[in-house]
Amino acid sequence: NKPNSRAVVARLLLVVQEAQDLMPSSITLERHRSVDPYCEITVCSLTLKTPFIKRTINPKWNAPMQFLLYNLNEDIIHINIFDNKYFSPNENLGYISVHLVDILLCSLDTFLTKPSLPFTQKVYLNNESSVIIKCVVQLLTTSN
Repeated sequence: NKPNSRAVVARLLLVVQEAQDLMPSSITLERHRSVDPYCEITVCSLTLKTPFIKRTINPKWNAPMQFLLYNLNEDIIHINIFDNKYFSPNENLGYISVHLVDILLCSLDTFLTKPSLPFTQKVYLNNESSVIIKCVVQLLTTSN
């Protein structure tokens, strides 16, 4: 299924606000005691990144992003946080994949009857660190 072959049903406006308690590997800790984290968000086939923040395990990005949604029941938000490395591959500091409907503050049916209000969610990654995102889902009207 190519996204181009499906109809866009909504727009996701997302702000990656911050991450908390990032867990660098022991090798990183021995060398630097800190990380230069950035966040990568993938929705459908689009991947966007925040800038990296130097030397912190609690970065504050406040980075806006925009994605097109094709199926509110099935679209997945993939969140990855990496340590930006200069002379070696970037190290993954945490990740999660979550269905969009699982981070809505209400059921999808209820959500569809209300105007789209911004909501903020704290999402826990695979290793107990977390990322805070602010979202607005704008439903697009279809013209027939």
